[in-house]
Amino acid sequence: MTGLSAPLRPWAGFISITAVIGVVVAWGVGRGFDFTDEGVYYLSFTHPEEVSDFHTSYHLIGRRLFALVGQSIPATRLLIVALSTLGAAVFFHGLRRWETAATPDRPATSWFAAIGACTAAALGLAFASSPLAPSYNLLNAALLYSATGLILACAAEDAVSIASCRRFFGLAALTGLLLATDFFVKFSTSVPLTLSGGFFLAVTGRASWRRKLQLFALLGLVAALGAGVFFLKFQDFTAWKNGSSGLRTALVSSSFLNSYFGRYWSEFSNELIAMLWTYVPALNFAGIAAAALLVLRWWPRLQRWVAVAAGLVLVGTVVALALPEHVLRQTGPDRVGFYLAVLTLSALTLGVSTLVTRPPAPGESHPFHWRTLLLAGWLLLLPFLGAVGTTNDIAANLFYQFAPWFVVIALCLRGIDRRWESHRAIWVVVAVICTVAVAQFIHGFLDERYRIPGPLRSQTEATALGVPPSTLLLDPASHAFVDDARAQLIAHDFAPGDDIFAFFNFPGLVFAVGGVSPGHPWYFAGDQHSLELDASRVASVSPARRARAFVITNGDVTAFLPLLKTAGLDFPSAYIRCGEPLKNPLTGEIVEIWRPKTRP
Repeated sequence: MTGLSAPLRPWAGFISITAVIGVVVAWGVGRGFDFTDEGVYYLSFTHPEEVSDFHTSYHLIGRRLFALVGQSIPATRLLIVALSTLGAAVFFHGLRRWETAATPDRPATSWFAAIGACTAAALGLAFASSPLAPSYNLLNAALLYSATGLILACAAEDAVSIASCRRFFGLAALTGLLLATDFFVKFSTSVPLTLSGGFFLAVTGRASWRRKLQLFALLGLVAALGAGVFFLKFQDFTAWKNGSSGLRTALVSSSFLNSYFGRYWSEFSNELIAMLWTYVPALNFAGIAAAALLVLRWWPRLQRWVAVAAGLVLVGTVVALALPEHVLRQTGPDRVGFYLAVLTLSALTLGVSTLVTRPPAPGESHPFHWRTLLLAGWLLLLPFLGAVGTTNDIAANLFYQFAPWFVVIALCLRGIDRRWESHRAIWVVVAVICTVAVAQFIHGFLDERYRIPGPLRSQTEATALGVPPSTLLLDPASHAFVDDARAQLIAHDFAPGDDIFAFFNFPGLVFAVGGVSPGHPWYFAGDQHSLELDASRVASVSPARRARAFVITNGDVTAFLPLLKTAGLDFPSAYIRCGEPLKNPLTGEIVEIWRPKTRP
């Protein structure tokens, strides 16, 4: 870090790991395409009028971002990575401001570098298993990081001088705008984030209560103005109200909330139990080491050397237990176990270190100072606030905003370092965490991209997707599939902008050929309730559009045919097949393209 100028030295870790992530992303940004989730994002951006439910309006924001870069998929991918990185940078900056103002003994530059490295390494985990697009999850994570960083920066201002007041209220205005935006992206995150952040700011903020009350008033005013601008520029209020009515009804249902939170607890507790089972030898060793250090309390020099040695053995034990679990290649929810183990052991080690060593010197911050504990508690909560509302495994969704947990680990390590003066030994733990996270990102991004057949290096064929077209490199099977599907449609008088019903799970193909999915962007196969919902969406389309729409079937749709007839679609009797069956390049299912007989 000596080669960097003083203002950049705290950012050394963040910049270094972000640079690694940037190089990998830049190489892969033009490769591969997911025809399910990623496909529905871009189909929603190009035809937002077909989105029938508004529990989230992320697609209206994503539409503007997509248009900003000329509807280029590679440029949009780079843009969402840049926005996510900016959000993480704001989070890190706010944390630095709060830490510097809140602790009497200012943290060393090297520890800021460690926290920055942890923040950047955690950022890569979101890109390891998610499509790079302005999606519901990535937009929400970027807004959460940014709003959290601004709240921390607000809490650091005393708002006494004119300059501090300007920063204080300026940051509040930006925070209100971000929280208002997040309300329309994911209100199940925005509301608890606003409440918890407001509480944190009220309790830990350095400004007077008069200034804080003025700040809350300004924040509310800006949030209200932001919502007004949204309804004027992005979406009609009545349309939003009607489209979100079903979700609002569900949220006041105790059975709905109990089922969701019960499932979340079950999913996370399963990961917790699996972690304890895997890492129980490390936990046992930590208990034995704690007893030994307590006995050696009256021999401080020997105690310190035993503590450092035990710490290194503990790190080695965790690594030895993690490697057979293929921790460097994990990309699913199971990877949370390693980080839970590190977090648990870091917190336990800090507690034991505080118990068996000298008390803090006068003027030195205590690792269990109430402000630090409150910060750690809020940081531990933030990934859950970002994940609440997901229909997926909550353990997997945590990784979209996982940096706060890494920061808590780094804060624990800083407290341990101050007890044992073992700076270099503690950096070993930081290096292990960052190495594992970066390895998981690289493996996930390059070799196990979400719903893309094969690794990115197998994506070699230039393929035009969408109208106007974006050129991406796809694997040979996907390239041939898109070209054959487009050829069949064009041979039967299809033109970009025509309607296509895709049954099921193929919104990306509709986008790729320039079609429109009437009634809803994604017709999703599932249980009987799902099929009935799909049928109701088909029925909502005007008879004239239904009569002219092409149909693409992906897999067996036999169970859906009676519901289609009741919805006004006489399929397959009133249709002719456009060509030979194709094969879904990801699942191997049979794909058929059909044209209505009555279509002129």
